[in-house]
Amino acid sequence: MLNPSSHQTVLSRRKKLLFSVILLVLFFGTLEGILVLAGIGESRVQADPLVGFSNQNPLLVHDPATNGTDVRVADNKLVWFNDQRFPKKKRPGSRRVFCVGGSTTYGRPYDDMTSFCGWLREFLPLADDSTQWEVINAGGISYASYRVAAVMSELVEYEPDLFIVYSGQNEFLERRTYAGIFDQPEIQRNLTAFLSKTRTFSLLNDLVRSPPQKDTVTTREIVLPGEVDEMLNHTIGPADYRRDPEWQSDVLRHYRLNLQQMITIADQAGAKILFVVPASNEKDCSPFKSEFDGDLEESQRYRLEQLREMAQQSDDPKKRLKLLREATTIDAEFADANFQVGRELFEQEDFTAAANAFQSAIDHDVCPLRATQSVQSIVRELSGRPDVMLVDFDKRLRQRCQTRYGHSILGEEYFLDHVHPTIEIHQQLALWILETLHSERWLSGEKVSPAQIEETDQRVRSKIDVAAQGIALRNLTKVLHWSGKFQEAIPCARGALDRVPDDPESLLLLADCLCRTDETNEAIVRCERLLEIDPTYASGYLVYGELLLRQEDYERAEEVLLFATVMLPPESDSLLRARYLLGVTYLMKGQFEEADRLLTEIHQIYPDDLEMLDYLAQTKAGLRETDVAIGLYEQIIGQSPNRTDTLQRLGLLFLQEGRANDAKRCFDWVIKLDPGNEQALSQRNIALQLLGGQSASRDVANGQREN
Repeated sequence: MLNPSSHQTVLSRRKKLLFSVILLVLFFGTLEGILVLAGIGESRVQADPLVGFSNQNPLLVHDPATNGTDVRVADNKLVWFNDQRFPKKKRPGSRRVFCVGGSTTYGRPYDDMTSFCGWLREFLPLADDSTQWEVINAGGISYASYRVAAVMSELVEYEPDLFIVYSGQNEFLERRTYAGIFDQPEIQRNLTAFLSKTRTFSLLNDLVRSPPQKDTVTTREIVLPGEVDEMLNHTIGPADYRRDPEWQSDVLRHYRLNLQQMITIADQAGAKILFVVPASNEKDCSPFKSEFDGDLEESQRYRLEQLREMAQQSDDPKKRLKLLREATTIDAEFADANFQVGRELFEQEDFTAAANAFQSAIDHDVCPLRATQSVQSIVRELSGRPDVMLVDFDKRLRQRCQTRYGHSILGEEYFLDHVHPTIEIHQQLALWILETLHSERWLSGEKVSPAQIEETDQRVRSKIDVAAQGIALRNLTKVLHWSGKFQEAIPCARGALDRVPDDPESLLLLADCLCRTDETNEAIVRCERLLEIDPTYASGYLVYGELLLRQEDYERAEEVLLFATVMLPPESDSLLRARYLLGVTYLMKGQFEEADRLLTEIHQIYPDDLEMLDYLAQTKAGLRETDVAIGLYEQIIGQSPNRTDTLQRLGLLFLQEGRANDAKRCFDWVIKLDPGNEQALSQRNIALQLLGGQSASRDVANGQREN
């Protein structure tokens, strides 16, 4: 009898695997189709293989005013983007140009009209009137390259002909943790990117994951917020930034991948792409943050700061340069020392050495908000491909500077702040872009003539809202002031006041910046003008009071600061500062009880503030609470051993208490830190005399006992 099992077909392991894969693909393909029809699980993730599940929202939405035939920037994106509108379907015979990038593309501190995108919109019809031109400004304020790539992924739906990319100034603005992601094989990253765009993947993610927290990371992905979450937003100025070469290296690798992705996006959309090499203000913008090498000893840090202070106080340019160069030998990556070296070399017209120093200051800025040399090199390298066009903005601007000024170091002649060009330079960039499009044969027609440029310039500038520009400059001043760049903020505040005379907030910002840069006399004039215009402007009394305190006009300072403590909002930081300054004023007037009351109150709120502790210790000494004062001074020295002023005050207290040996140790340490401190040398001699007298007294006493 035949065995039925003997006629069964036996499948090989390979065929079983193949059939399993086919069934799996059919299952998930069917599921994906059902989800599409049901409108469930729409992917919100862009195609960056490094970026995980974010809550990105679309940039463009249908414009209800045109029954959906046009699209416009979504309302919730207008904080970061210009209001742009254009037809969803491109008109016959038209060409569509998308400008993408960060705040320079946007046109900050102004807007689209005077950005290079706005100038392109004006010049393109003059260069080639055979087509209808649509130039859309899709630059997002503070947008780093991975967000720019995400914007491009959305814009490919709208029939682009050309992408112009100006990106690279914001790469370090957000804290992204890579957690070994670059160790993954490229095929694994790309597979993750592909799967992350499916509805099935998105639905499963929503089911198994709780909503991501800002800056949350796993070991396999980077999870980023749906909108820009700048590190600076979480701090007063750039306090959160630290030297972190490994993180910076990962950011640069991500930047390269993002630019490569942009090239792929444009190619797949049948569009050309043009990159702009970013340029920055070198000579008129100091680093945002400098930080000591972690391996430096405390004495080396003190010496570096001492050298910088000595250079600042010196009237001899050669001596200043020598001191600053010595500082850079202690820590070659201390950004501000490099910047100061650059300034001195520039003043001495040693432009080659100055350029190197300024570049070092940018590259070693711990809060790098200007494109580093590495960022620029990546753009140039990737633009070497035949399918990519390049405008080397940095190089062209340097050539212009060399021709006009005899050097190629970029500064305030071309920039309103650290990175944002003037209106004139935005216009010039647009013309360089046109020149490149002509040379690459993407654009036909003739070059725009000088007469056409002049006529266009006058027409555009006639439409500028001067008051709006003043407010924009005021806002820029606020940003620079907040980040601690008071010197750079001053011209912006002046520009705001030129456009909106007697604007109270601009007057206050200018006065405070002048105060912090020791331009006290003009600061007082500005404050007095502010309070003349608006006697109820509470913050003005705070700044005015601080200025009077600096001028040692303690009677008027007390009067003005008392006004501030009454007028400022309760429980505000400004009110606390006013009470603190009033306490210091009382201390300087010798009203120790009043000073003690206020400074003790502030000390309870800010127990670790060393300046506060020093003033409180002086107050306690004035009240003859010597032991308390000594304890406070010792607390300060324990945290910061190289504060020479504090050491000297502590030494004097020891002298008053007859503790000559303790006093000598204080003065010895001051002299070690500052060998030329004549006051400390004199005080040390007093301590030695006391010790000598004590020794002589002991000798006499011992002799009497022997007799």
